This record gives sequence, structure tokens and C-alpha cells, in this order.
Amino acid sequence: MVDFKRWFRGTSQPEATAAETEAIVSCISRAVQLFRSTPALKDEEMFRVLVQEDMEPRVAAHCVEFLPLAYSRMLLMEAGSTRFPQSFLRVLPNGKFKTHRFDSEPIWNAIVSFAKTERKSITAAKDLLAIAGRCAIFNAVNDALHAGSKLQDLLLSEPALLWPEDGPTGKA
Repeated sequence: MVDFKRWFRGTSQPEATAAETEAIVSCISRAVQLFRSTPALKDEEMFRVLVQEDMEPRVAAHCVEFLPLAYSRMLLMEAGSTRFPQSFLRVLPNGKFKTHRFDSEPIWNAIVSFAKTERKSITAAKDLLAIAGRCAIFNAVNDALHAGSKLQDLLLSEPALLWPEDGPTGKA
């Protein structure tokens, strides 16, 4: 069994081994497949399916939260937007929020890398939009563009992630 601790902020472990990298990429790939094959599932349902398929809850939660953000950023950057917040807000058990930098999250970096690699081989917009379209930021930008705004004029705020680190309940 792979220990996924190194994929989360606050760990001071050496670089991931090839087997550990392969394991996290496999988790990301399974989540991407689930997004595409079951678009009607809500985020919490998606989380539960991934956990029921033996994905560690923290990995499943971060995949459900970060994949839509990463894919929407990638598509918006391709469209010409470069103004993205470098951090996000995470709800704490006491209901307050704490700011975290995206690049301090190794799993975020792995998801962004996966998305970029996948983008090189996918030309069907529907496959990318199946994931990006789940992102509230992507949809807000799309609505603003349809209302006449220009992409380069939009300023995006930090996304707020409303689940604890281990998912909506911390368990399946």
C-alpha cells in the first residue's frame, strides 16, 4: 500500500518514488474517468464513489476539489486569461478559513501536470469541459463573457474550498 502523505502540504519527505508517483497518477486518472463517465454525480457523491473504490479519502477529496480548478485554469489560460489567484481558502473545523498557496500542495502540482499531459493528447473539447465545467469559477467566467465582459478584464478571487482536508465527512 502506498503512503500518500507526501502529496499534501506540510510534509517534509524526500521526492516521491516512481511507484508513489504512479499511484497518485492512477488516482487522478480514475477521478478524471469518473468525472467523464458520470457527469450527473454531485461532488459529494463523486467523493463517495472514489472512496468506495478504495481511494484514500484525502486523495479523493483533493481530486474532486482540484481537478475542475486545474482544468478550468488550463482552458482559461489557453483562451488568454493569465490573472489567477495563487492561493485558495480552506474551511477549518471552527468554520473560519485559512489561506493556502496552490503550489504548496504537491497533489495540486501533480493534477496540473496530469491535465497538461492529457491536454496534449485530447482534442475533443467535451472531454476537457466535462471536468472544467464543474468549476464554479469557470462557469462564472463563462457567464461574464456571455454578458459582454472581456476575459482580460476579469479579476478572479481565491476559491473557497468548503470541505475539510479529508472530504465532506472525513470518511466514506
